[in-house]
Amino acid sequence: MEKRFYSNKIQIGNLLMGGDLPVLVQSMTNTPTADVEATVVQIKQLILAGCDIVRVTVSTLKEVESFGIIRKQLHDQNIDVPLVADVHYSPKVAEMVAVIADKVRINPGNYVTDKIKERYSEQDFIASRLQIAKNIQPLVEVCKKHKTSIRIGVNLGSLSKRILYRYGNTAKGMVESALEFMGVLLDTGFHQFTLSLKASNVRIMQEANVMLVKEMIKKNIYFPLHLGVTEAGSGMDARIKSAAGIGALLQLGIGNTIRVSLTENPEAEIPVAKKLLKFVNNKGVSISEIDTLHFHAVPIDQKLSNQSGPLVIASQADSRADYSTQNGKLVSTKENNVINSKDLNIFTFENDEADFENFIFNATTSFAAAFLKHPPQAFYLKNRYFNSSILTKCTLDILQGLGLRYSKTEYIACPSCGRTRFDIMEKLKQVKEKTSSFKGLKIAVMGCVVNGPGEMADANYGFVGSGKGKITLYRAGKAVIKQIPEAEAVEALLELIKSDNQP
Repeated sequence: MEKRFYSNKIQIGNLLMGGDLPVLVQSMTNTPTADVEATVVQIKQLILAGCDIVRVTVSTLKEVESFGIIRKQLHDQNIDVPLVADVHYSPKVAEMVAVIADKVRINPGNYVTDKIKERYSEQDFIASRLQIAKNIQPLVEVCKKHKTSIRIGVNLGSLSKRILYRYGNTAKGMVESALEFMGVLLDTGFHQFTLSLKASNVRIMQEANVMLVKEMIKKNIYFPLHLGVTEAGSGMDARIKSAAGIGALLQLGIGNTIRVSLTENPEAEIPVAKKLLKFVNNKGVSISEIDTLHFHAVPIDQKLSNQSGPLVIASQADSRADYSTQNGKLVSTKENNVINSKDLNIFTFENDEADFENFIFNATTSFAAAFLKHPPQAFYLKNRYFNSSILTKCTLDILQGLGLRYSKTEYIACPSCGRTRFDIMEKLKQVKEKTSSFKGLKIAVMGCVVNGPGEMADANYGFVGSGKGKITLYRAGKAVIKQIPEAEAVEALLELIKSDNQP
């Protein structure tokens, strides 16, 4: 069977070139890969929903065998969708599945054998790069032979101790990890790879991708980028985060494949991705433009402020807003002072789209892109189909999605995959129902320990799958209650929060 998963020439897409090739939509199965029948059915559902590329978890050698059967069954049914094998921890599994898959997604951390140290010298960095090159060479040889692509998947939550020592848990650390692996692959003469820098924090995800593009411009080497806000969660909040992160970058012409990560059925991700593509203009970005993009420092801590970020303007008095408009003046909703609207840099988004989700996506991508270019002091939404109260809530939700201003409990949750061994969609729903009154807290619901503990480093509390039907609870990044039965875990989380005297 001929591999058809796109060479670099095809995948380069719009990256910095204003190309007219389409941005492709990806999703991931959440069935156990060993359950071949269920996985094949889900892949077909994703294709029917409009998915261009499907990623499948491959954790063990046994799952490599299952992956091969899945691919053959699809081929026998004349379904030739590109399949990406998602591999964690095991280079040997990556090498085996690369014979079958169109692309193998690897995590750089799986090829780093750094010893945990208090300090890392320049010699340590040189030695580690040499070791990485040695460790990854077998995979590169298999991929060359079988024309298999590689995705270098860097997640904020799984940076190596060496990278963390020098750069911290930052966008810069993500970029340096990606550049290190890109350099190693190029040294071997391998060019058929994609880069992916993901985080649950939208601004870090944006900053990392823009920083990587700048580095590629400097080196005059361009490789395709896969975009996604990982652990976005569920519902409208997750859609807003994805629109803010993915949509803003697409507006700049950055991105070749995208995945909207929802803690929902995988096929629900596809229409969201399609709508995002509808509301962006992939015109490309020039060197001069990209150098002017703006990023605030994004601290990793456990405190969420509801006072920071752009001001909220409403068309009618609303206690949740900062100002309301009256005859060209802005009247404070809290202090009774009046200012001229011309004295404030206001981003006004006026759109008479009657479909609520379409309106939100358009508003979010537009504001997020504008914030990168010229950060406004205030945000004002206008739409004749929705009343002032709804628009004020939307404004606050968009600002929270961007991590600019927090007005309610913040949730991050992974989209689930074949590694998840509990009903994460139902548990996220229950966690939200039980904890939504704890404003100012960030709570993470994660499927497993692959990226979970690292990705939720800035969460107050974590609810993480740790085995079949088992949950471990975290406080400020540290496991405090381990291996709780799934049925008891939500109440245990609630009691943990209450015991910490949270309001």
